[in-house]
Amino acid sequence: MLTRHMIAEWRLWCVELALLGLFMVLCLPAIFMLTKGEGGLASDAVNFHLPQINEFRENPSSLLDYKATATTLPFYHFLMGVLARLFGVNEVANDSLGFRCVHFLLSGSGLVAFIHFLSRTVTLRTMVVLSLPLITSWYVVSGAIYFGTDGPGLSLVLILLTFAVVSCTRSASLSGLLFLIAVTRHLFLPFAAAAVIIRAWPISTFEGFMTRIVLILMPATVIVAVYVVHWGGLTPPGIVANLNPKGIFPYALLGHLAVAGLWGGTFCLLRVETMLTYLRQRSVLLCLAATGLAVFILWVLSPSGYSIDGGRFGAYIWSVAKLTTPGDHSVAVLLAALFGVWGIFLIGFDCHKRGLMPIEMVSLSIFLLTLMLTYASYQRYSEPLCVASFAIATSRAIGRDSVMWLKYVPLMLLSVMGVATCLFRMYARYA
Repeated sequence: MLTRHMIAEWRLWCVELALLGLFMVLCLPAIFMLTKGEGGLASDAVNFHLPQINEFRENPSSLLDYKATATTLPFYHFLMGVLARLFGVNEVANDSLGFRCVHFLLSGSGLVAFIHFLSRTVTLRTMVVLSLPLITSWYVVSGAIYFGTDGPGLSLVLILLTFAVVSCTRSASLSGLLFLIAVTRHLFLPFAAAAVIIRAWPISTFEGFMTRIVLILMPATVIVAVYVVHWGGLTPPGIVANLNPKGIFPYALLGHLAVAGLWGGTFCLLRVETMLTYLRQRSVLLCLAATGLAVFILWVLSPSGYSIDGGRFGAYIWSVAKLTTPGDHSVAVLLAALFGVWGIFLIGFDCHKRGLMPIEMVSLSIFLLTLMLTYASYQRYSEPLCVASFAIATSRAIGRDSVMWLKYVPLMLLSVMGVATCLFRMYARYA
């Protein structure tokens, strides 16, 4: 006989499968149509990742001294190249359906952990609303469609983040996940490492904490260090040199904070009454003023107008700056960046007030700071982790509390816009 608990569990599983089904509906038609796409990840797949895969298909003997065409560590490309060699495939291309399906599975597995975590944390309705922005993000969908390390890297980070948050922190598991993240997409390693360090903090002695952290971080840190020393930088030399110069680029932080601003402000609306009570506290207002002043100084000292040569393109906020700002300082970028830093602080503070460690917000902050090392301030670098971090942190702060349906509307509208963007960018040429 079916009990109420069993019925609730079945309904929960059905909704989880429906959300994964939506992601498949967005991705699989483009994969089975062998869509090549234009720009962004589609161009990167053709120009950088497929040549790297085929390089390892021809010469799988060395993972250090190889002809580099992609800017990440080569293990994703090595895996795909070895699979091609094992199955007798002469060349992996956009029309290699089997390999595109393998790539989709690698990219989508993290969403399973993400959705399942939310389903066990919040009510069914809130879980759907929190899941949809990530599932419908163009950068997540395109990362699962086109060859590259964006999708698989994000998937590994989502798995690690849900493990770290729920305290499933066996050192061997975390160390293995960190290593896989490092060798797949080392751009995400600062975020993942920060999450692990914060989660490992409640240990009785400092010596025990340091010992555990060293053991967990060592494999990932060593492998990245080997390649950085070998390359003489964070990327192999000579690959699109104009977009991969060495240096620190503060405008990149402004751009990524602006990306966070759209999502942080929207997620804060789910807890708007609580957020308003925090604004009555003097300490909170002082922190908001300090972070706002820091962002303003950064804006004054850094250019924030649209510029392809300056690395300020490839994001909606840079397009807005192009339309609204004739000079080098965009007020739109400043306002969005302020919302970003304030959203990160308030959601993190909300977790703290609920007796939870703000793992996601601290990790996201460190990750955005490290993106100052990247010359090109692309939205796809930061949006997926921003959305995932805000969703998981907000879910932990809400818990099983009910949320008034009107608060869901902004996130639902952004999700609808995400679906429309995906459909337009993939299928408009067939219309």
